[in-house]
Amino acid sequence: MPNKFQFKRTTVSGRTANTTNAANAAFIDKGELAINLADRKVFSSDASNNIFEVGSNLSSLAVTTLVANGSSGANAQILASNGTGVYWTSPTATLGSVNWAQNNVSAQQYANTTDSFPKNLASITITTSGSPVQVTAYGDANPLSAGTWGKIRLYRDSTGIGGEVQFEASGANENNPYALAFIDNVSAGTYTYYIKCTQIAGGNVQFGEANGPVISVVELQNVVGAQGAQGAQGATGAQGAQGAQGAQGATGAQGAQGATGAQGAQGAQGLQGAQGATGPQGAQGATGAQGAQGVQGPQGAQGATGLGFKIAKSYVSVAALTADTSPTGILAGEFAIVETGDVNDAENSRLYLWNGSVYSYVSDLSGSTGFTGPQGATGPQGAQGVVGPQGPQGPGVDANLSVTWANTQIFNANVTFNAGVIANSSIGANGEVLTSNGTSVYWGPAVVASNVYTSIVTYTYSISSNTTVITGADANTQVLSYTAGLESVFLNGSKQISTTDYTTPNSAAIVFTSNVINGDVVQIVAQIPALNVLEGVSNSQSTSTTANTIVDSFAKAVYRSAKYYIQITSGSDYHITEALLLHDGSQVYVTEYGTVFSNTSLGNVSANINSSNVNLLVAPTNSSSVVKTKRITLDV
Repeated sequence: MPNKFQFKRTTVSGRTANTTNAANAAFIDKGELAINLADRKVFSSDASNNIFEVGSNLSSLAVTTLVANGSSGANAQILASNGTGVYWTSPTATLGSVNWAQNNVSAQQYANTTDSFPKNLASITITTSGSPVQVTAYGDANPLSAGTWGKIRLYRDSTGIGGEVQFEASGANENNPYALAFIDNVSAGTYTYYIKCTQIAGGNVQFGEANGPVISVVELQNVVGAQGAQGAQGATGAQGAQGAQGAQGATGAQGAQGATGAQGAQGAQGLQGAQGATGPQGAQGATGAQGAQGVQGPQGAQGATGLGFKIAKSYVSVAALTADTSPTGILAGEFAIVETGDVNDAENSRLYLWNGSVYSYVSDLSGSTGFTGPQGATGPQGAQGVVGPQGPQGPGVDANLSVTWANTQIFNANVTFNAGVIANSSIGANGEVLTSNGTSVYWGPAVVASNVYTSIVTYTYSISSNTTVITGADANTQVLSYTAGLESVFLNGSKQISTTDYTTPNSAAIVFTSNVINGDVVQIVAQIPALNVLEGVSNSQSTSTTANTIVDSFAKAVYRSAKYYIQITSGSDYHITEALLLHDGSQVYVTEYGTVFSNTSLGNVSANINSSNVNLLVAPTNSSSVVKTKRITLDV
C-alpha cells in the first residue's frame, strides 16, 4: 500500500487549530498545517504561534495594494462593478429629502390682559430623525393702547427655547415687527413648536395687522453619500487563554441506606429527668345550685350626715391645683374648681374632688348650668344712710357749643355729643365709624371680621397590643393631627385628663401615662381652627400727581395676602379693577385683572414693602383723581 500524508483535520464547522496548549489534540506547531473539512479552510501558525488562514476561500484578506483593471485607485475612491469587471471610481453623493413644516396663520391673534400666560399665537408639528431643528417665527405686534408692552418667546412643547423678545409702544396701534430663530438640538421624535406671548401690561395686543404670525421648522441634514461595499473579513484572532474552571456540579443523589446492624447491649438506666411543666388548668365546673337565703341581719347604726355640695377652693390653672398637694380650707368630700378667667381656655371650669389626700377630676362645667344652691334666708334691711352733700360740678364740654381743637385733646371724663362730630371735613354717613389710618381720622364703614369656623375630626384606634403612644393612621386611615389644648381624649368612652392621664408631646402623637391594652378603644376628638379673614376695609384717597401714590396699607407681620377692589374717578371718566397681592416679608407679588373703564385707563396698580407695612400704590393717569379701595385680607 503506498504511503499517504494526512494533516490534522476536523469536521466541526467553525473550529480552528490550537496554538497555545500543546496537550490539546488540535494543537499545531509553527509552520504545521491543519484543515477544517466542513468549512474548507486551511490553517497554519507563524513564528509567534499566531493562527492564520492559507489558500483560497479565506474568511479575511489582508493586502497592502489592490490593483483593479491595471489601477490601484486614488485617495477616497471605491471599488465598483459594471457587471463585467471591477474598477476604482469616486463615490456619488445622494441628496436626502428636506424634512420641514410651516404654519402661516391667516387670522390676527390677540392677547388680552385677562388671558392666562403664556398664550399660544401659532404652532407647527414635525417628526425628526435626530438631527437639529431650526425654528423661525416672524410677524408684527400691534399694541392697542398707548404705553402697552409685552414679551414673546419660542417653545418646544411646554419648554421655552431661546430668549424672550420684548416689544412696546408709546402710542396706540404702533406696529412692532419681530423675528425669532433658534436651532434646537433634540433626539429623534415628534415635537410641536410654538410662538407664545409670555406677558403683556398696559393694554391688549393684536398680533398681525393683516395676517397672523408665521412659524417654520426645518430638520438640518447633511449630504448623504452612497453606501460603500462591505469590507473583507479580518483575520481570525489568536485563541484566547483557557477559561477559568467551571463551577462544581450538583451533588449526586444519596445512595440506598445500608442494612441495620445488630442491636447493642442495653445501657445503664439514666438519671431521672426534671419534672415537666404544669399542664393547663382544666375547664371550670358547672356552678352549683344557689343556697337558701340567710336570715336578715340586724340594721346597722345610722351613719354621720354627709357633706353637701361645696366648692371650697379655686385655682388659676390645673398645674396650680396639682401642685397643691396639702391644700388648706377644704375638707375631704369638698370640691375645687379651675378658674382661668378665659372662657376659651380648655382648663377653665374644670371641677375636682378632694378625698383628703389627692384631687380627682370630676367634670368640665364649661358651658353647662351650675348647681343651684339652697336659697338663703332674707337678711334684715339696713337703715337708710344719710344723704351726702352735693359735690362740685366737674369740668366738661358744653355739647351745645361748636368747638374746634387745634391740638391734641385728652379727656379724663365722659364727653357727650348732642350734634355731629366732623372728621376730615365730613360728618360721616349712617352706619359709618370713626377710623384711623395712622396719620389722621376719617368716617368709614365698620370693619367686619368673617366668622372663624372650626371643624371637628374624630380619630378612632382599636388597640391590639399594650402601648402608651397613639400616633399615625387610625381605623379609618386618618393620620392623627391636632392642636394641643384643642383635643379631647377618650379611653373606652371615658374622658381622659390632659397631663394627668396623657400628655401632648407634639401635634401627631398622644402619650398615655400608663399602658392601654389589647381590646381598648381610644378616641381623639380634635378641633381644627380655620383661617382668620378680615374683610371690608375701605379707604379713599384724592391725588394731585401722576406719580405712584399710597392708597392703602396693612401690617406685613399680621396679614400675608389681600384682595383689592380699586375704583378711580377723574372728571366724568371712571375706572375699576381688581388685584390680588401676596408678600413673603421682603417682596410683594401683584396680579391685576377684571379691569373695566368708561373711556380710557385711569391708572396703573403696583405695590411695595416699606418698613413694617405693605403698601398698595396707584399711579393715576390724571393728576386730579379720586381713588377708592376696598380690601379683604388673610392673616399669616
